[in-house]
Amino acid sequence: MFKRKLLGIYMSIYFITKISNPVSCMENGVNSLKEYLNNKFEIMKDRITLLEYDKYDREDIQHLHLNFHTVKELFLPFNCTSSSVFQIFNETFVLVDSQLYCMLPVSDKIILQFCKQLEHLNGKEILFAKATDFHGMGLLFVTLSIGYSYIYGYSKQEQQWVFLQAIKNKDFATDATFFVQNAHLYLVITNSNLKGAPLTIYKWTGIHFDEDSELFIGNCDGITSFTNNNHSEIIISTKIFSEKEFSTQVFEFKNGQLIKLQALNIPHPEHVIIYSLNSTIYVAIYNSGGNLHVLRWTGTYIR
Repeated sequence: MFKRKLLGIYMSIYFITKISNPVSCMENGVNSLKEYLNNKFEIMKDRITLLEYDKYDREDIQHLHLNFHTVKELFLPFNCTSSSVFQIFNETFVLVDSQLYCMLPVSDKIILQFCKQLEHLNGKEILFAKATDFHGMGLLFVTLSIGYSYIYGYSKQEQQWVFLQAIKNKDFATDATFFVQNAHLYLVITNSNLKGAPLTIYKWTGIHFDEDSELFIGNCDGITSFTNNNHSEIIISTKIFSEKEFSTQVFEFKNGQLIKLQALNIPHPEHVIIYSLNSTIYVAIYNSGGNLHVLRWTGTYIR
């Protein structure tokens, strides 16, 4: 009811102000009053939608302060410049520089068992690593500071890792995520530079990833995803230095494209975690101010 009233008020104002000056209705190549009003109607719907989301943000976001304590300690085998922890087929691995280890819990500690020296990584700085498993194959995506990303495959049956392909980054790669839509596996890589960089989507062919599409949405700092009712939702954090602007955006992957669903008014996000509790999907966003914002996925948007 509130939304309908707002639409009525906006359209009444536009109709009264614009019909008194018909020439102004022909701006920007619009050649009819009907087309002009339809365009304004769509703009008003978008603005009201953002107002509604902002209302939900104020009312429903929970602000939590958390304290963490050590459960188990992990000792790395040597001094390293980078390390990443990931899971494939419920096995936990640790990538320490170019060396891959299996993580084994022992008593109150965790030990690392050497698995493999990954080719092409020796002596190079690793920015981040992401992993998934799909149709019986494990996939590891590793991004380097030299402007390239490498993809490795893992066979659980043979317990072997193989190099699959190299991808040249479009700009400075900041994050990546895997997701599945309509039985197809996709990889999204976010990038950043001073002028704004593209977000690139790749599609798995069964033996390698092919570039599928690009989307320009500004400087992307982080990305994560979750699947609900056969739809893949993508959450992207962007670098925005004004707290008055949206810095976290929610998209849905549909018909091969990312469709924007909403923007969340949470400034300076640093980490986004997706988890499920009692069949409900929650989104936890930890920002640079030390606050943890917990939101709930309703099935159509996050509130």
